Amino acid sequence: MAEWPPLRERLPQLLERFGDELGCYQELEGSWEHEEECFFAVLRQAIQCRSASDQATSLMLLEWLRDQGVEHLLVFDNLIRGLIDSDRFGEATLLLSSLADLDQGEVLQGATDALLTHQQALRSNLLEHCNAQQWEPIGLPLLETIPPTQLHGRLFDFAHQQIGVGGAALAKAVLEELMQWGQWSLDALPVDLQRRWAQLVVELGEQVWQHLPSYREALQRLEGSDIADHCWQGLVVELMLQQDIGRDKNAVQSALRFLVEHPGHSGALTWLSAQQDVAYEHGLQCASADRVLKVDQALARDALILDHLRKLMDPIDLDTFN
Repeated sequence: MAEWPPLRERLPQLLERFGDELGCYQELEGSWEHEEECFFAVLRQAIQCRSASDQATSLMLLEWLRDQGVEHLLVFDNLIRGLIDSDRFGEATLLLSSLADLDQGEVLQGATDALLTHQQALRSNLLEHCNAQQWEPIGLPLLETIPPTQLHGRLFDFAHQQIGVGGAALAKAVLEELMQWGQWSLDALPVDLQRRWAQLVVELGEQVWQHLPSYREALQRLEGSDIADHCWQGLVVELMLQQDIGRDKNAVQSALRFLVEHPGHSGALTWLSAQQDVAYEHGLQCASADRVLKVDQALARDALILDHLRKLMDPIDLDTFN
């Protein structure tokens, strides 16, 4: 790397913070003339700790190096191996892309191979769920050869495809297998993957998901998103609650407000149609029939909104417009 951070200056603070709990305290008390020497001393101790099965200390030292701004392929390689040894396969997989930015040779291949056995075991479990279905799941090519850096995205895509064809139970099994693949850490996922997981959990919560803590966490992960589908899924929960307590009109009003803010949103249109016992049909994209359908649905939506507004207005006010 072009420039080393001031590791020699900051290392005593690390040692003081951990005190006697840090097993390699004495080995790191030395003085070095260059930052690179300090880096390799810490790295060497991290490797020795891992060899001695002290995974916690090893990972702590490596994470400290990353926190100081050290971007070195050996740091990522040893982090991945330490996470694998700690059964944190998901987190190790996520680090492969960072390692790939620094190396495309033997180091990356070695780290990838170290994960391969565990990823194959996960894929094997997923295929068993697929084979147990009485119909052939769609999107099976997504599971054939999964690049390690695309693992989470591929599995989320596969699960999402099952929901649309009545395979909610299989989609749920996919998520559960992933969450039981070693130690699960949702916070380790990038925000976009956290929200994709949350979106799936909320969708499945209407059908087969029964784990309330995960469902609540999924809703919280979607709260900060400005993506229309995420906002709608959060609102659906509110609509169900309003209906449960007999406030159907309030629920319709909330859905209409959402539709005004997100014109043409299929989820809102489908929900509103269901309240009128009308099936919302999706046409073929870009087809003339689809364009006509969208116009018809837009007119129907406007009619619903106008009818709702008329009901809110005082009859005397209506006379003034006649």
